Amino acid sequence: MPFTDKAKQLEAGRRHYAKNAEQVKARVAVRNKEIRFRNKAYVDDVKANVPCMDCGNVYPPYIMQFDHVLEGKRGAISNLVREGVSLQVIQTEIDKCELVCSNCHGERTHSRKVESQEFLEEY
Repeated sequence: MPFTDKAKQLEAGRRHYAKNAEQVKARVAVRNKEIRFRNKAYVDDVKANVPCMDCGNVYPPYIMQFDHVLEGKRGAISNLVREGVSLQVIQTEIDKCELVCSNCHGERTHSRKVESQEFLEEY
């Protein structure tokens, strides 16, 4: 039976949680683990058998990294996977990236840092 009064509904939820805290925490922990596993499998599937954008070599998913090239970065994809966000949010963030191997990603990051320092030294 749904509550018509929001305050009563909130209080009923609090009472339920107080009585069943351990079961609720255990159920949430299991679900969070399932979501993180699903998200990691999704990202690994995206990375699988895709060549590096720079060198063209194919590496295992744990070598491949997402390089954000578009504005509006919400966060690192690995953090989003761990936080348990939806697959739609992860895919939106992946769409802002290029997939490169860890060596090429390091080269890109270093080049950007050098360019940025040269730009600052001009002023």
